[in-house]
Amino acid sequence: MRSLPKVLLALALMSGLVLPAHALTLSGNSLFTSGLPEVVTVTYLSSEAAYTNLMFETQPNTQLLFATNTATSGQSVSLGEIAANTELVFRLDSFFNGNQVEQWYSGPGSRNIDGTVHARITFIGNDTWQLAWEDLNFNESGYDGDFNDMIVNIKSAVVPEPATLALVGLGVGSLGLLRRRSRKPAKA
Repeated sequence: MRSLPKVLLALALMSGLVLPAHALTLSGNSLFTSGLPEVVTVTYLSSEAAYTNLMFETQPNTQLLFATNTATSGQSVSLGEIAANTELVFRLDSFFNGNQVEQWYSGPGSRNIDGTVHARITFIGNDTWQLAWEDLNFNESGYDGDFNDMIVNIKSAVVPEPATLALVGLGVGSLGLLRRRSRKPAKA
């Protein structure tokens, strides 16, 4: 029975080794999944834009997420399970009077026609990142750089690996075996 606390301590220490500190990671201005698959959810927060903006996921999938003229604060879209070490790339299409005027990408400024970063990404805690868009061209008059033209939160949760689940099962099974052994009467 004395070994039971040691086994519990060992299991507790091992369980802390199976998950990364943050599910998503920021490299440069690009957002990546960690070394494990993750389920990613994007939540619309707000918009302060004269343009109508449409936000898309462009990598690893392509889908419309939100439109500033129809999205409501708190509305969420699940991107599903994203493979390990995958860059999440988003796009903002800006329209004025029904005509597309600009198209911007998250990540490095080199992806955009004006060479400027248009998606500011900030870690806000609890495996959540905030992505704030700027929809105006840096090289044109009127550029305000306020990064409030669409704001969303990106939250992720690591998908447990089968090996991790097997380790947990092994630990629970071992505890049951130890309890069973400790209940057997000693032989005389």
